[in-house]
Amino acid sequence: MKNMSKCILNFCLLWFMLFSASCKKNAVVAPVVMAPFYLDLHTFVNTTEIDTTHPVALDSAGRKIKLTTAQFYVSAIRLMQPTGFYYDLPGGVILKTIGTNSFYIGNVPVGTYNYVSFNVGLGDPDNSTDPSTYPAGSILAPQVPSMWFGSTVQGYVFMNIQGLADTTAAHNGPLNYPISYETGRPSELYGVNMPYQPFTVAAGQNNFIHIACDYGKLLQPLNFKTQNNVTPFNNPNLASQIASNARYMFHYQ
Repeated sequence: MKNMSKCILNFCLLWFMLFSASCKKNAVVAPVVMAPFYLDLHTFVNTTEIDTTHPVALDSAGRKIKLTTAQFYVSAIRLMQPTGFYYDLPGGVILKTIGTNSFYIGNVPVGTYNYVSFNVGLGDPDNSTDPSTYPAGSILAPQVPSMWFGSTVQGYVFMNIQGLADTTAAHNGPLNYPISYETGRPSELYGVNMPYQPFTVAAGQNNFIHIACDYGKLLQPLNFKTQNNVTPFNNPNLASQIASNARYMFHYQ
């Protein structure tokens, strides 16, 4: 009787294994549904949105600023999932300029995400690759105005801000004082984690995250009269401070 029970048990185990294998073989895995994801980045100074036709605004201190160039590279774009894992968007490098707001980043799995994160600037190997090696039209190819410091040692300009400022104490003078700020050393590559704000990527439609880029916050601590021309090579400490401020210039619209 004992041997008979053992045989029955073994038969049941064998049947279960064969049944399980058959189920796995015939199981249909549902495809991952993808949908287009965009970053919508708008240029602001304080509460005023600026563009190529309206480039003048007042910062929070009442200083009048005219931005003729205000652009930066964005890379390493990732979406934080509720599980605590990031969804990385491969090849997600964009160049945000005053004249362009919406950027297609790629197709991502539909679902809910907690926030978006990205770097301001470029990491290696992009930052140490000569722009002339990229085809015309590439974001990393030579740009006008230039976003390249001139050698693979110095690399790309991460942020390029050019314009004019009113430097009078009463903030009632003309816009005639040139300002120029550039960042770009590897140590000036900063990550930005947007605040926790769940959003849904839905199937069958374009999905946008709307973000304001406030140059008022970026330039707030600067004295335009005495600190009007900064690069990582003529004033590394101040360039590093400006790059660090980039972490605070973004907020949801």
